[in-house]
Amino acid sequence: MKSIERLRIGYLLRAISACLLLFILLSKAEAQQPTVRKIQTKIPTADGINLNTQIYLPEKEGKYPAIIIRTPYGGAAQKTVGETFAQAGYAVVVQDVRGTSGADGVFAPFRYEKSDGAATLEWVCRQPWNNAKAGFWGASYLAYAGLQMASAGNNSCLAAGINISGWTDLKSFISEGGAFRLGDHLPWLVFQVTGKPASQEQINKVFLSSPLEKAFGERFDQTLMGMPGDDFAYENVKIPILHVTGWFDYVYRDTLRAYENIRRHSPKADSQKLLIGHWAHNEIYQKTTKAGDEDFGAEAAMGREKLLALSIRWFDYHLKGIDNETAREPGVKYFVMGENRWHESPKWTPDNVRYEKLYLNKSENKENSGYLSHQKLSGSKSSVFTFDPNNPVPTVGGANSPFLPWLIGVKNQQFTEKRADVLIFDSAPLENPMTIAGPIRAVIYASSEGKDTDFTAKLVEVRSDGYARKIESGIRRGRSLESKGVSNQLMPEQVYKFEIEMGATAIKLQKGSRLRLEVSSSNFPKYDRNPNTGENPMRATVFKTVRQTVFHSKRYRSQVILPVLKER
Repeated sequence: MKSIERLRIGYLLRAISACLLLFILLSKAEAQQPTVRKIQTKIPTADGINLNTQIYLPEKEGKYPAIIIRTPYGGAAQKTVGETFAQAGYAVVVQDVRGTSGADGVFAPFRYEKSDGAATLEWVCRQPWNNAKAGFWGASYLAYAGLQMASAGNNSCLAAGINISGWTDLKSFISEGGAFRLGDHLPWLVFQVTGKPASQEQINKVFLSSPLEKAFGERFDQTLMGMPGDDFAYENVKIPILHVTGWFDYVYRDTLRAYENIRRHSPKADSQKLLIGHWAHNEIYQKTTKAGDEDFGAEAAMGREKLLALSIRWFDYHLKGIDNETAREPGVKYFVMGENRWHESPKWTPDNVRYEKLYLNKSENKENSGYLSHQKLSGSKSSVFTFDPNNPVPTVGGANSPFLPWLIGVKNQQFTEKRADVLIFDSAPLENPMTIAGPIRAVIYASSEGKDTDFTAKLVEVRSDGYARKIESGIRRGRSLESKGVSNQLMPEQVYKFEIEMGATAIKLQKGSRLRLEVSSSNFPKYDRNPNTGENPMRATVFKTVRQTVFHSKRYRSQVILPVLKER
C-alpha cells in the first residue's frame, strides 16, 4: 500500500511540475508579445460631428502605415484586430460611425460613410505617427464604409484595402430583381433598434406585418427603404483591394458586383483580387467547415487567425513594400463545393467556362412537372399554377441573413417541391460529373392574371439518394421588366420575358445526379410578397390569388443558362 501511495504522490508531483512549466512558458510567450499603445480621441467630420476613435499604435515611437476600421457595432469589438495589426507594425484607427456607441450625430444607415470616411482619412494622414500611407479593413458594414472612403478618391494616402463581404451598389443591396430583400435586411434593422436579435417566432410575426412598412416604425424614411440611390464612383477607386466572401454569405452577390465593377471601371483593375470560400456571413472568423446539412472538409476552414495573417501579408506587400507571396498569388481563389477543393483563376468568371442552355419541356402525364433538355421545342406548350401570396413558398436554405441561422446553408428542398404552386423540371441523370462555376440565369416566358407579380427560379441538384440540394435561386418582379409597355402594371394574360439572375456558384455534381429547376412566384421571407394587385408591396393590405402561366414552346423558349467548367 505504501508503495502505491508513493507512486500516486510521484505522479501528482510530476503533474504539478508540468503545469508549472507550461505556466512559465506561456507567461514568457505573453511577455514577448509587443506592447500596444492606445489613444482615445475624437475625429471631426466636415459638418462638425465628433466621432469616437480608438487608436492602437506599435510599442516603439515612429511613423507607420495606418489601417482604418469604421464600424456601427462598437469599436470595442475590434480590440483583438486592432492589437494584432498594431503588433505587426501598423497604426490602427478604429472609429464608431456617427450616431453609434455614444458617437455624436444620428445614425442613418449608409448616408454619411463617404464624407465621414474621407474626413477621417485626411485626419489620419496628417498625424505624426503616420507615414502617409493607409489602408481600410473590415467586414459587412465596415467593408462598405471602407469602400465608400475609397470612392471619395481625393486622397493619395489611401493605398490598399480589404473588403470582406462588403458592397457598393445600394440599389442591388436593398432589392434583387425588383423585389425587396426582406429576410436579408429587416432582421438587421430590428437588431439596430433593439440591440439584440429577434427570436424565430418574433421575426416571423414581423415579416407578416400588413402593411409591411409598419415593421419599420416611425423612422421609415430613414431606414433602408428611404435611402437615396447612390452612384458609386468606381473610377475613383485607385487602390488594390482584396475582396473576400463565401457562397452562403447573404451579401456574396454584392461583393462579387463590387469586385466586377471595380475591375471594369477602375484604373487599378488588375490589382483587384478575389477569395470565395463556402462561409456564411461572418463565419469566416470561425474554423467552421459546415453549412447547413453539409460538411465541406478541413480544406474549407478559415478562422480569425488565418484571416488576420492573410490580411497582414496583403498590407505588408501594399503598404510596406515587403516582397511576399501576395505578389505571386492568382487573381481569384474559389472553393468548389462537392469537390471540396480550392481552384485558381486569373479572374472571375473562370476563362474555361462554357455556357450551356437547358430548355424547359412539359411532361404529358403530370400537371406541375416537366423535364430539362438541350433540345429546343417545336410545339406550343405551357404549364399553369396558382399563386396565393397569403401562402407563399417558404425560403429553405441558401445564402441568408445571419439573423436567420435556421435558413442558412445546404437544405433539402423536398418539402417545398410537394407544393402545387411549384413547377418542377428535371434533367436526365448526369452521365459524367459536372462542375458549375459562375453566374446562373433563367429566362422564363410567362403571363399572369395579376397587375403585377413575381416569378422565381431555383436550381437544385437531385442526388441519387433523392436529396434535393439547393444550388441557387433568383426572383424577378413584373414592374421591374424593361419591356415595351411595362411600367408599373402588367397587362393580364400578356406574355412577358422574365430574365432572372440567380447569383453564382462553384459546385461539382456527381455522375447520376439530376439538375432540377423549380419555378414559382414567391420565396418568403427571403423576398417580400407581391400582392398581385399592382399596389406597392410595402403598403399593401390586400393580397390577391392569381393564375400564372409559364410558356415553353418554339416561340417562348423558357430556359436556364449554366456556366459549366471545362477541363483545360
